Amino acid sequence: QRLLRGLRTVRFLNLVVYLVFPLFEQPSWCYGTKRCKNPADDIATFMPAGAVAHHAVTQGIELSCIILFVLEIWLKAYCMSPAVFFKSPWHVIQLLLLVLNFSFVLIQLAYSDRELLDKRQVMVFDYVNPMIRPLFFVAISRSVRRSARSFMRVIPHVAHMFYLLGLLVLFFAILGALLFGFDLGEEST
Repeated sequence: QRLLRGLRTVRFLNLVVYLVFPLFEQPSWCYGTKRCKNPADDIATFMPAGAVAHHAVTQGIELSCIILFVLEIWLKAYCMSPAVFFKSPWHVIQLLLLVLNFSFVLIQLAYSDRELLDKRQVMVFDYVNPMIRPLFFVAISRSVRRSARSFMRVIPHVAHMFYLLGLLVLFFAILGALLFGFDLGEEST
């Protein structure tokens, strides 16, 4: 337990790097050759020149972050005992997301040939992998889970208000169209 508390700063820094490095990675649609003929031109529209790291560098950073998260989960399982660890569904979700992320990164690294990355079977990993990062953040953060739970509880109560607001907008849109609309067959003078 003391070891896990001592590693809070390492965990925090690892999480920050894991969530911030995608801002500097090559977009996933530019990994293959057919989808992005000149990656520098396409990326320049989104990011300044020189701000994009090569995809092998960002995949190495992602792989090291995943390894640190796996070590953290292993330490948790060791301190809590595997039975208690796997009793929590959030720990199982964390482990599942890390295994998926790890396998996607390994597949992308194994297919270093650009032509293979254009195949539909491999292309799906380029798009799914970045979506796992925020899901993993939700799975490891208690406060984010609590906020999401509170938000889900509020939605049914607020939905009535949005329904009424939508009806009002629709009613006044129809009324405005009837009162101030013009016939398309007439010429306006």
